This record gives sequence, C-alpha cells and structure tokens, in this order.
Amino acid sequence: MKKLLNNIINPFKSSKYFPIFIIFIFISFIYIIWENNPSGIQNESWHITIIFFATIILIITNILPLGVCAIFGITVATLTKSLTIHTALSGFSSTVTWLVICAFFLSDGIIKTGLGKRLAYIMLCKFGKTILGTSYSIIFTELLLAPLVPSASARSGGIMLPIIQNINEQYQQNFGEDKKLNKFFMMLLYHTNIITSAMFLTAMAANPLALSIAKNYGVNITWFDWFYKFAIPGFISLIILPHILLFLIKPTINSKQDLREITNKELKKLNLIGSSEIIMIILFICLIISWMTEKFTGINSTLSAMVIILIMLLLNIINWQDIIKNSSAWDCLFWYGILVMMADVVGKSGSFEFIASLLNNKIQHLDKLIGIIIIGIFYIYSHYFFASTTAHIMTLMGISLNIAVNMNFNPTISTLVFSSLSVLSGGYTHYGLSSGPAIFAKQHLTVREWWKISLYVTNLNIFIWIIAITI
Repeated sequence: MKKLLNNIINPFKSSKYFPIFIIFIFISFIYIIWENNPSGIQNESWHITIIFFATIILIITNILPLGVCAIFGITVATLTKSLTIHTALSGFSSTVTWLVICAFFLSDGIIKTGLGKRLAYIMLCKFGKTILGTSYSIIFTELLLAPLVPSASARSGGIMLPIIQNINEQYQQNFGEDKKLNKFFMMLLYHTNIITSAMFLTAMAANPLALSIAKNYGVNITWFDWFYKFAIPGFISLIILPHILLFLIKPTINSKQDLREITNKELKKLNLIGSSEIIMIILFICLIISWMTEKFTGINSTLSAMVIILIMLLLNIINWQDIIKNSSAWDCLFWYGILVMMADVVGKSGSFEFIASLLNNKIQHLDKLIGIIIIGIFYIYSHYFFASTTAHIMTLMGISLNIAVNMNFNPTISTLVFSSLSVLSGGYTHYGLSSGPAIFAKQHLTVREWWKISLYVTNLNIFIWIIAITI
C-alpha cells in the first residue's frame, strides 16, 4: 500500500507546481479555522497560534528550504496584522539567537587554526579503537563541560562540533564515505548535549528558572540535590545512547574499525603546535571562564562570545570574508530567529495556558495517576511548538506544577519531573534546544530524519528519567 501511494505521489512531488499546491493547502487551512477561535482565546492569539502551527507543518513537508518556510510564516502573520513588523523582527534581537550564530564563527576559528584536527587526533589516538570508544570519549568530554559552561549552544556549537567534524572526517577519509556515520555523530552530539543539560543545574539558564518558579510552592533544591536525583537516569541515558543510535542509523562503516594507529601517525605528521593554535586555546579558556562566571560578572554569554570573535578578527585568526561566506550561519539566523519569535509570541498568547486549564477541568474527576499522565503527555509534546526550553518552562511549568500540587503530588518530585521533561523534550526537534540549529545547519540530516530518530531517542530518555525520578 505504501509503495502504491509513493508511486502515485512521487511524480506529483517532482512537479514544479507541487510547492504552489502545498502553499495553497497551507493558506486554505489558515482560512478555514481563522474565525473559529475557541471561547477564551483572543482573536490575535488564535491567529498567531494557527500560523505558527501551519508553518511547522510546512517545514515538515520539506518542499521548500527551511528559511523560506519561516519567512512565509512571518509574512502571513504580518500581512494579516496578527503581528506588528516590530514584533515580527524581534527574534533577530534575541541574545540566544546570536549566541547560536556566534558558535558558527567560533567553530570556524577552531577549524581554520587546525586546533580542531589536533584535538580530534588526540581523542582518536586514545579512544579510537571502535566507534563506540570514540562515542564515549565525546560523551565524557561533554559531561565534563556541562556543569562548567552554562550554555547548551556554546558547548555543542562552539566547542564540540568542530572537534566532531574532524573526527568524522578521519573515519570518512580512511574507511570510505558513509553518510549514515555523519548522521550518527550529529545525533550523538545533540542528544548527549540534551542529556547533560538536564543533568546539571548549571548546564543551562532554563534550569535555575524552573527552580525559581518552584519556590512559590516551597520547593528548595540545591545543586547537589539536582545532580543526585538526575545522575542515575543521566548516566543510563548516556551509556545506552550510542547503542540506540547505531541500531537506528546503522552506519555502513564497521563499528569496530580501529583508527588509533592511523591517527597516531597523522598526529606525528602535524607540525608543532603553532602560535595561532596557542592563541585559540587561550581565547577559549578565557571564554569558558567567562561563561562559568557569568552569574558573578554579569557579562552575558553572547557578549563574551562576541568579544572573543572580535579578538579573533583583530588577530587575523579568522577574517571578515570568513564571516560573510559562512552561509550556514546566516541561513540559521533567518529561520531560527523567526521560530524563536513565533514561539515566544505563541507562548505569551495564552493559548497553551488555555489548553492546560481545559485539561485541568477535564481531569478533576479522573484517577490522579491518569490525570498526571495526561498533563505529562501534553507537557512533553507541546515542545514541538517551542523554539526555546526557557520559553517552554516560563509558559507551562507554573500551571503544570500547580495542577500536580492540587492533585496531591509531592512538589519537589513534581518540580524535578517537569524540569527534566522541559529539557529532554527539546530533543524532539532541531530547534527545541538552542544547540540544535548549529548541528542541523551541517545538513547531514533532513527535518524528517532528525525528527524520526529523535522521537525514538527522546521517548526512551523520558521513560528512563520518569522511572528513575519517581521510584
């Protein structure tokens, strides 16, 4: 049946008129439900919600570049006066958006100086006996960085991604091209970053925000309390992650290929560490220290990254042409900036609070276990419509925690569950956590591939964490 449908649809999909047809359906969908807003939701809130929902569907169809889909959504929202042009462009002024973009340029510096290649060789010399060994060295490095660098995008895009790119290149050069291995390493980086972001209170800004909301319910959780509760599910998730990804993606390169001897020879061929690499190391140490001490210095993470990029430009580690020619960064700026804005507006529109309050009314007479499962499912899958874990927590954490407490669930356990779910559910999409866009920009996976693999991985992680937290 599936083959028959593909035979019917595929010729039509190849037609130059197919995008026009999909856009027609897109506009028709918006028109049909435009005036049918539920009582309790204002017209403007309803309109921007359905435009955002339709934009996400348009992105999933993959008939147009992601940036074009995002611009289409923002244009419709502005033309219909659902948004003012000022609000529509506000996503481009977000510090989170610009930290993601800065990660591209920091990555350029690591690659251009050769530091990324040197670090990749060192890691492969030590752990490159198998792909699993390499994977665990990546996981271990991210695990060390997570409690120190309070930004998921900074760790993944700025530090880990260029190293992993070089590791991946070594496998491709020595054992033949394998696109599936590209996918494996990108998914490994993203989901490792998500798991470690949930494990440590200081791994991302959204975690302390969740605790500040929980304080209204008398909850007081220390850094150690947080890690103590999340260490076991976190380590379990990290241990099984490479195995799950190898099973789902099935790279054609033998997972037992030994790169240690090859990379050891390549490492010896490299010149002694050069001045540009030494400068890059010093700059990154300064950057990491700045990120670690942001709470005390008050210097924003994005500003710290921009200062380092400026120094890199002045010292000619990278040049302005490198900035201009980084098309992946500017492509990411367009679509991610727009999605951040739309998700933020939808979050503030009251649509999700309205849905949550409806659910609360419906579950009052149900068994409390069934009721909390319904709330949990809504809480998890609503992250498909948020381009920020912080926005997800700000919008839904308070009301979900209130429902749980009213159902006589322990406030501390409820806080831990909802906090972890907000981070872990960001793994469903390539924009749910700020670390996703830079990885997705490497174009090793389509939207559909990313979402399909991440659905399995994220659901498994959530299952492990809920069991571990509640027992």
